[in-house]
Amino acid sequence: MGKRNTQHILRRMTRREFLGLAGLSLAAACAPAKPLLEVAPTVRPTRLPRTTPVDSPNGEWPSTSPALQGIDPAAIDALREKIGRESLPVHSFLLARNGFLVSEQYFPGFTRDIRHPLADCTMSVVSALIGIAIRDGFIQNVDQKILDFFPERQAAAGDKLTQLTIGHLLTMTVGHGRAVTPDPADAGKNWTDEFFGRSFSANPGTVFQYDPLAAHMLSAVVQKAAGKPAEFYLRETLFDPMGIKDFTWPADSQGVPFGNTGMELRPIDMAKFGLLFVNDGDWNGKPLIPREWVMFSTEKYADTTGKRNSAEDVGYGYLWWMNSFEGYSAHGAGGQYIYVIPGLDVVAVFTGAFDEKGFTTPNNLMRTLIIPGI
Repeated sequence: MGKRNTQHILRRMTRREFLGLAGLSLAAACAPAKPLLEVAPTVRPTRLPRTTPVDSPNGEWPSTSPALQGIDPAAIDALREKIGRESLPVHSFLLARNGFLVSEQYFPGFTRDIRHPLADCTMSVVSALIGIAIRDGFIQNVDQKILDFFPERQAAAGDKLTQLTIGHLLTMTVGHGRAVTPDPADAGKNWTDEFFGRSFSANPGTVFQYDPLAAHMLSAVVQKAAGKPAEFYLRETLFDPMGIKDFTWPADSQGVPFGNTGMELRPIDMAKFGLLFVNDGDWNGKPLIPREWVMFSTEKYADTTGKRNSAEDVGYGYLWWMNSFEGYSAHGAGGQYIYVIPGLDVVAVFTGAFDEKGFTTPNNLMRTLIIPGI
């Protein structure tokens, strides 16, 4: 990747350049917007070559022993023993390396065939959809204004709202005064009205604040831009080609799937989503997500030091968290995690039912047991 700052990325990632990198062309590009927060760029190690190249799994995932893929089996044994000894509310743990599934653990009451709520991990799927929509020409680039998709809101928009871009929502740098979390249990709420009715306490692009409503609005943007239900768009562009058939994604009272939460997947399919990113967006040789989007969306754009917790203290990309031990990850309430570590060719998944105090436990297990064993 090399060094780059956020101003360079946001100013250079026009639709022309994005599609040009993918081997496509466009007659015109849009003017750049102001940069997001100025933070140190993500440094990516070079991925080690796979010992045995493996294509993405459509049916049964090829599996092997951890030792054959350079992972100390004692590290996985120690994790399993700690979960049992301390009665940790972990529902599943999956680990893949070099394209092989090396560990698939389900704890009492859970099996491979049981879907699990992703909670906030839903956001990282929405981030992927934004990249796909840019590739398909439905969205120009991350600098495109949110009001372009809601022209009916233009007349009542204030100055800060007119500045708001796709990139600001992706990086949680909207500038609203307080965070709001759309809840599928609140069936009658119009979350689009809620978003456009909120006040600003900072200029867009200047302050990070974890704001689930921003992710939900990106789902609304995809739906408006593509002219079809976002769930259908996800199915046809991503999940069907990956062989992911068993999922749910509830919608709000306006028919917009919740961009911040609510999706349910089997843990094995969560791991497949992580594998797609390890493979730079390719699935069995077919590019489902532009690899440029995989690269740009998992850069660090916002400094999160002291903002959240020890698992979320390293920085934020486009609805992805940066890891302290390399790579990036999707996080969800209750202890749902999808870890992507390209430099090690590793994907890991946790599902669970942790309270807020124990939320960082899976991250600590990765940091202290799994990573040292690789």
